Amino acid sequence: MLNVSPRYRDYETLPGINSPGIPAPAPLPTGETADTTRMVERFGEDILAAGLHNGLQTVYVKPEKLVEFAEFIRTDPQLQYEALIDVSSVDRSQLPIGDGERFQTVYQLRSYNRKQHLMVVCPLLDADEPVVDSLAGVFKGAVWPEREVYDLMGIRFAGHPDLRRILMPAHWPNHPLRKDMPVGGEDVPFTLTWGDPEFASLGTQILPAESLPPDVPPGMSRENMIINMGPHHPSTHGVLRLVVELDGETVVNVDPDLGYLHSGFEKTGETKRYKDFVYYTDRMDYLSGMNNNLGYVLGVEKLLGIEIPQRAQVIRVIMGELQRIASHLFWLSTHVLDVSGTGMSLLMYATRERERILDLFEMACGAGCASDGDRRVDARRSDQHGG
Repeated sequence: MLNVSPRYRDYETLPGINSPGIPAPAPLPTGETADTTRMVERFGEDILAAGLHNGLQTVYVKPEKLVEFAEFIRTDPQLQYEALIDVSSVDRSQLPIGDGERFQTVYQLRSYNRKQHLMVVCPLLDADEPVVDSLAGVFKGAVWPEREVYDLMGIRFAGHPDLRRILMPAHWPNHPLRKDMPVGGEDVPFTLTWGDPEFASLGTQILPAESLPPDVPPGMSRENMIINMGPHHPSTHGVLRLVVELDGETVVNVDPDLGYLHSGFEKTGETKRYKDFVYYTDRMDYLSGMNNNLGYVLGVEKLLGIEIPQRAQVIRVIMGELQRIASHLFWLSTHVLDVSGTGMSLLMYATRERERILDLFEMACGAGCASDGDRRVDARRSDQHGG
């Protein structure tokens, strides 16, 4: 086990504030909809629970029936959930569940034809070596999200075509989102005196720095030339590595390698209160901070049953649209360089317009990129700026 930092630090906890723990597991869905009724009619006791949870259609299904259930809801004419948009998981080991299942896999599905959303929860029986069947054979979009769940939570997906890590290094010893994994790998010195023993470990290498030969991605042949493209600026912008297989000058295979800008926000969020995590969402995509704020706070407000005033809702939509335009302007200005290597005029024009939007953000909440806009926009004073 790593020599890690403490989960809670005294200087991060205000006196009189309760520990930011979760007091109870989420309740099971209640009620019914036409879709959940159709699923229960088809699968009977293999559906553990079905109904609505916070207004969202939710179904709990036994793991041995997961693939059959997924195929049914995708192909059934009355359901047509044709898109799997996300796969995630939950480690419930720190919840008061007794002998309940430690791990659950969670699937988000959309029926775009019918404008319906469905969440499917699959409880896993083995707490030590959790395994569930892969949905890659039903939804091609399951391949990468299932790799992420395996990487960060250690849940194996039987029948997956390429089950290997996708964010963490291949030799990483643990699965960081498990609740028994510590928050960080190195304590952060916090003192007002440079002579304090806290600083003895500052700059010390915690993990071994050995260089290991990379594995050849599946499907590539050493008979051809295998080279790296990225991560570097410009082109892949420092966040994407492409392993490219070449037969002469012909590209015959490409394997994208992600994770170069993965900062572990999910793990950090485990020990932060809802209001304090808003700041982190700015940094997830620092070109769309306002929209990241909005997506997060909408989820929290829904969980807590909060509806903010209509005026604040309008201001948030305006800020989100301005942020969207600013992000597109930055894409346009950099993309012209990636495509042509020149185009400085368009770069300057697009950047100028983006700066005008960032000036508006600074007027509203004091910052341009890391704006924390959904916490700090002062709606009471917006009339001073013509709001």
